[in-house]
Amino acid sequence: MNLQNILTILFRNLREWHRRQIAIYHLSELEEHRLRDIGIERHNIVGAVNGRHSVQTEETANRQNPCRPSEDRLIFGPATLNAN
Repeated sequence: MNLQNILTILFRNLREWHRRQIAIYHLSELEEHRLRDIGIERHNIVGAVNGRHSVQTEETANRQNPCRPSEDRLIFGPATLNAN
């Protein structure tokens, strides 16, 4: 592995870390009801951004709150959903 490859990997990782930090900052600024709308609880923001948190879909949220409209789609991020 040459120096150019090492620097490329280093800058790519730094850029990805910075992108995640910005996302965490912006999500942290949201009000509780906005976070609930996208299926995230405040204590799970970092996990959601890093892909370690299952994000609710409208369908799974409706099981907990039947007053919400039903839509079968992912609301936020690339995290995979838990099979229930």
